[in-house]
Amino acid sequence: TARSAAVELALGANDLARGEKAEASRWLEAALRSARDAGDPGIQAAALNDLGRLRAASGDAPRALSLFEKSAQHARQAGDLEIEARAASNAARTATDPDQATQWLARALARSRALPDGDAKAALLLNLAEQEQARANRGPSQAQRSRLQAAKLYAEALRVADATGSDRMASYALGGLSEVHASGGGTDTALSLARRAVARARVGGGGGGVAGGGGPPPPTPPALPGLAGRPAGGGPRFQ
Repeated sequence: TARSAAVELALGANDLARGEKAEASRWLEAALRSARDAGDPGIQAAALNDLGRLRAASGDAPRALSLFEKSAQHARQAGDLEIEARAASNAARTATDPDQATQWLARALARSRALPDGDAKAALLLNLAEQEQARANRGPSQAQRSRLQAAKLYAEALRVADATGSDRMASYALGGLSEVHASGGGTDTALSLARRAVARARVGGGGGGVAGGGGPPPPTPPALPGLAGRPAGGGPRFQ
């Protein structure tokens, strides 16, 4: 039943968050089977996305990409914009073909922007910004375009965070903007943004997952040399 699928999905997601990969896989596969039997595309989408995260963590990128693609398809069928955005973002990170990755990023951004303002939307925009920043660091050919796009997405995430009063998400966005300016040589602006990020983080209580567990985890705030209290960034995460 759909109820059984939802319980199995929750158990799998909890084990995944704790790093219990074998147990997570078992519950998520069970959730997928139950959701198929119940004809629930939304739970199928969520289970497929989490299974894709497991495969990506084990280094099986082709299988992970296939699972993310299926997740996005089911999420679209279910009308679940958040899961579709998360699956598309994960597919963009996994795809090895640059054109394919760009298409997935565009899809993830469109779905993210269609979400109501909140932590889930801000976290998705932050993750997409980090992906653009990572692309900028891969070579000079697309560095400027990707850096500008990253700055735009960080600013968009900051607007969402300010609109919803999320100091924690605002701190991530300001930290990301700081890193963009630092990578482009704007040291003074970068330092000013980093100080604002630290101040907002202190007000918001630091890191951790999205309140209530309703959205993907926010990316790790980037580090800026010379400023204490900023955790080292680990790059965009699967969500």
